[in-house]
Amino acid sequence: MVEPVVLQHVAVECDDQVSADRFFTEICGLSKTKSTVLSTELSQQIFGLTQSVTFCLYENGQMRVEVFIHHGQRPPSYAHLCIEVEDKQRFMDRCRQQGLQPFVVMKESKELLFVRDVSGNLFEIKLKK
Repeated sequence: MVEPVVLQHVAVECDDQVSADRFFTEICGLSKTKSTVLSTELSQQIFGLTQSVTFCLYENGQMRVEVFIHHGQRPPSYAHLCIEVEDKQRFMDRCRQQGLQPFVVMKESKELLFVRDVSGNLFEIKLKK
């Protein structure tokens, strides 16, 4: 039998540090625990990109997100993260207070809730069970 793996962290790109801080601390309630620069050498070795990049780590003991600060257009994609919240309405209110617009998509008779951060990253929002 193969041992199951556990997802340790995810990584996303954001356009700027201020927007990343607002989304991950003020909306998602994560603490910023690290901010550093990934050297050009490591960026090349890991990602095949020849530039240094600032990245921050946000976490809450259950969820860890590495955020790479990268300016520039990204093509549309299917990539998204799904997060669970205790109270969807309060989460949506925090999003709106930060200028974000949560939206609902109907799938048959079920409502699916999503929000994009300022950088266009897509998050699916589910009620914690």
